[in-house]
Amino acid sequence: MTRFARIDTGEYQKVYHAMVYSKSLKTDIDLVVVKTNKKAGCTHKLYFSTDLALPASDILEYYSARFRIAFLLRDAKQHTWLDHC
Repeated sequence: MTRFARIDTGEYQKVYHAMVYSKSLKTDIDLVVVKTNKKAGCTHKLYFSTDLALPASDILEYYSARFRIAFLLRDAKQHTWLDHC
């Protein structure tokens, strides 16, 4: 974590940001690491983008919006019985 820059976003989580090389993608990526301290222990979440001009705060915002949309679509399919098709 020595190569990561710390970003202050909240009291219960620590956010770190760095530009790293991905072996599997064979390109540079913008990596955001979110460490959350909970009673059960510490959790890590990794978010990344291949758009190197995108700020770390935008990466976090886009991923949170993505997951909210996915849950809305799942619930909508269940309530309209489209999951049985």
